[in-house]
Amino acid sequence: MGDPAYRTARPTSAIPDDELIGIDTTFGFHPAMSGLAELYSTGDLAIVHGVANPSEVRSHFDAQDDVDRGWPGHTSELTGWMARAATAMTPREIPAFAIGKMMPRSLWGLPSAVAVPSLFGFKIRDLSQQHSPLAAAFETMYSVQDPDIAAAQGMRTLALLNRFGTIDGTSDTPERYGGSDIGHDLWQVAQLLNSDLDVGLVAVDHNGWDLHAQMGFWDKGRMRAQIQNLSMALAAFWADLGDHRDRVVVVCQSEFGRRIVENNSQGTDHGDASLGFVLGTSVNGGNMFGRWPGLDLDPTAGIARTTDFRSVLSAVTDRHLKLNSSLNEIFPEFAQSDDSVAQLFANA
Repeated sequence: MGDPAYRTARPTSAIPDDELIGIDTTFGFHPAMSGLAELYSTGDLAIVHGVANPSEVRSHFDAQDDVDRGWPGHTSELTGWMARAATAMTPREIPAFAIGKMMPRSLWGLPSAVAVPSLFGFKIRDLSQQHSPLAAAFETMYSVQDPDIAAAQGMRTLALLNRFGTIDGTSDTPERYGGSDIGHDLWQVAQLLNSDLDVGLVAVDHNGWDLHAQMGFWDKGRMRAQIQNLSMALAAFWADLGDHRDRVVVVCQSEFGRRIVENNSQGTDHGDASLGFVLGTSVNGGNMFGRWPGLDLDPTAGIARTTDFRSVLSAVTDRHLKLNSSLNEIFPEFAQSDDSVAQLFANA
């Protein structure tokens, strides 16, 4: 809000000054982001400016693959950065978990990763019933004296199904999560992390930000709904973690941002950098990191790239996951040199 180019660039969607939840004389939160604004004010949420893929791609597919691999440009690499991180971590009961219909590319290469569209739909009918013929048939099938890889994985899956059945929760999402897909997904993750299952990493995707047309106005429309859904879901998730917050850090990033200037369809086209959120009790919250590059009124310009997305991920991998000795394997050909995120964690 402190740059006059903002209102020039966004004539139909600019937020009035008196509606912003102000941070300082330059920046503020959208009024629909009151949940995240509160987390920022309490010191749990940090903002990182100019987060971007160093590869200058504006294809969703290529950019998402770059971020998920954690190794931009290396299209032949078949493992994801989260898979490599989980491999380097102390063994967990569930090394990595994803909410979704497909395994995200960030977890490719980790056979023990689990991806399900519904936490409470992850079951075989009647398997948990006492004296279940189906359960007995599966156990007989896989219980061999010298199990091969398939049998061992089958037994592991059966054991995992039984463990998931111990989660005390419900698929009915509380209203405080906002009634959105991201709210439903994060409600499930909260129940998973609040259970006694030993979980390492979790991946969640949130679609719907590709707003080329009819983005809406500051007080109504698709963009406002997206913003409000994300804010409500993250705020409710963080509140529900309770005593488990100290072992959780949330990183929220996009594969790229939008162009600064609205197009003729009252939307925004593919841009370059965006911002990132990092949420955690160990995070140096209530602060902004990265270098703000300013606004460019060239119609083809996005926010300039000032922070490699791997700077944020490697900081979390180092400071929270304690995997400093494995950073070269998790993020090949990347050396952390971004002083702008050096103090992202309070104990840095």
